Amino acid sequence: GAGGAAGAYEVIEDQEQESDQDPSLTNEHAFREHILPPNQKHEEQHRVEEFVAGLLKSEQGPVPIAKIQSHLCTFDQAYDKSVEELAVLLTNLCNKKDSIIQSIDGMYQMRAKAS
Repeated sequence: GAGGAAGAYEVIEDQEQESDQDPSLTNEHAFREHILPPNQKHEEQHRVEEFVAGLLKSEQGPVPIAKIQSHLCTFDQAYDKSVEELAVLLTNLCNKKDSIIQSIDGMYQMRAKAS
């Protein structure tokens, strides 16, 4: 159940640890352009990209699956079908930041199959 999930985590705007992140990820403009081509900048994808970017900035290690699930369910109930798979995928990509583009592309393919 998602009861009380909205208060189970804190939104952290972590700017102090930016120097520890990969340059390609701290450059948000390049980050957005790389993941979201101009013809695919839909609101839904924009929210997913913002969500992932926020996770990568605020977390030093693996992100708890429950935290990811609560985020996904909060901004789009349509993700309920494959939220478990998305959670695992996002947790993995937080440990492999160099493959973030490939991971997000796979996430959208999984979403398309589930809908």
